[in-house]
Amino acid sequence: MNTMQAVIICGGIGARMGELTASKPKSLLSFEGQSILSHILDRFSIVFGGTGEVILTTGFGDDQINNTYGTSYKGLTLRYAHDDRQLGTRNRLLLARDMISGPFLFLAGDIICEPRLLCELVESHHQQSGTIATIGLAVDHT
Repeated sequence: MNTMQAVIICGGIGARMGELTASKPKSLLSFEGQSILSHILDRFSIVFGGTGEVILTTGFGDDQINNTYGTSYKGLTLRYAHDDRQLGTRNRLLLARDMISGPFLFLAGDIICEPRLLCELVESHHQQSGTIATIGLAVDHT
């Protein structure tokens, strides 16, 4: 069985967030005492049992993310795919394609999910059905 992988988009400018993201990417904004990305990585460490690989696709603020997290976090191996261009979600996934070796989770670096939900995604969509990717989308009904 391949090591579980996750691809997290972390390179957004956060233009609608104004001064909050003028000097740092959204994923490094603080929430309840730690960055949003730390919350996400904590959950992946739980879900992946302290092993696994997370590919962080970076753009704006990549040096801050890399300097903060380095190559490992609570047992997870961290790898980076960087591009300064802001070409959207599709491009961020394409950046990581050569690093993906099997089933993976793909999500934005500014969305915090509960470990139980992530476990259910991993178990039901990857291990049981044999799918190669699970993507969560939020729908704006306004």
